[in-house]
Amino acid sequence: MSRKPDPRDRRARQVLITDTGRTRLNEVRRSLAAAEARLLTDLDAQDAEQLRALLSRVARTAQRESIAVDEADC
Repeated sequence: MSRKPDPRDRRARQVLITDTGRTRLNEVRRSLAAAEARLLTDLDAQDAEQLRALLSRVARTAQRESIAVDEADC
């Protein structure tokens, strides 16, 4: 017997990107890559990669903290 999904359960939602959305996403990705290239222009490849890795770790920590705060509200 299958249960009806709870509309509050984010796992029950499916998001589909439209062609227009896909086009816009690609435009934003190109713009972001150009901005990143400008900002990192004075760094060599190794330093730029290290900075990206560190920023990625910071972003993951911030995401975990955000999720933990949201779950505490439940």
